[in-house]
Amino acid sequence: MPKSPPPERLAEYDRLHKFFSEMWLYLIEQNPSLAESARLHDPRVVKWAGGPRFSEFFSGLRQGISDLLEMTKDFNKNEVSALDSRLKEAGLASLTEMRSKIWKTIPKILRRQRIRNDDEYYLLKEKVIDLGDTILDDKARRLADHLLQEYEN
Repeated sequence: MPKSPPPERLAEYDRLHKFFSEMWLYLIEQNPSLAESARLHDPRVVKWAGGPRFSEFFSGLRQGISDLLEMTKDFNKNEVSALDSRLKEAGLASLTEMRSKIWKTIPKILRRQRIRNDDEYYLLKEKVIDLGDTILDDKARRLADHLLQEYEN
């Protein structure tokens, strides 16, 4: 039988899952055309409920959050504020806090000069593709490209 994840890891998973679910519902409310996609990717369906593959579910959840954060990159100040308030009222981390936490990972990866896992790989890859010219100078961009290629190999 697979070993159960430590309680603190389970608690983190639950916090992130609640954050993901609330963000996803907010985005659907703001853009009803996402409703069909939401039906196919309902977070309540994909939540880990015990058993094997916890790390796969956890990794998928973190990637999902990264994707949702990316969907909010063009939010104006009022939209960010509204979502921050909603998340805080639900007892969750705000969009601003989560963006800071996730997006600060990129400088850490570059300083370390190594990608540790798939979550970091996809986060860095998304940022290099989508925002590379705005957040990375030429030297950092070349390093990021090298790290991505190295991880792929």
